[in-house]
Formats: sequence, structure tokens, C-alpha cells
Amino acid sequence: TPAVAMAEAQTIAVTTIIFFQCFYLANCRSLSHSFLSVGVFKNKMFYVGVALVLLLQLAFVYLPAANKLFGSAPLHMEAWVKALVVGAL
Repeated sequence: TPAVAMAEAQTIAVTTIIFFQCFYLANCRSLSHSFLSVGVFKNKMFYVGVALVLLLQLAFVYLPAANKLFGSAPLHMEAWVKALVVGAL
């Protein structure tokens, strides 16, 4: 149905933005050095924060109460992969 397709499209868009923000945060750890040169595991709270955001995104996508409240829809693995790739760009 059109309503389900719209909910899926909006959920994919939000998921893509979440991935984009996670990659952007990783890039912004230093203004003059790359993510790898700063030290991948130097700031453990970065990973805690990203993990928390991703857990909340999973709840947004898969919890029926969140689907009803936000109008989101469950996603297939293919949609997650596409969102991750686009977010990484």
C-alpha cells in the first residue's frame, strides 16, 4: 500500500541520516588529522555513543510502539546496507 511504502521510505531516509551522522562524528574527532591517525580506539566514549545511537535506531525501526508513534516501518537487510553505504559517502 502507498502508506506502507511511504513509511518505509521515510524510515530508510532517517536511517541513512543516522549513519551519515555517525561517520561525520568519526571524521570530526580532529580538524587536522584523519580518523585513523588520531587513533581508532583513543576515545572509547565515541564508540559508546555510536552504539547507543544505533540501538535507539534499531528500536525506532523494529519496536511496534515506535512504529506506531513515529510512523516508521521495519526494514529489510538490503535497506540497511543501502543506508549504510549512502551514509558513508
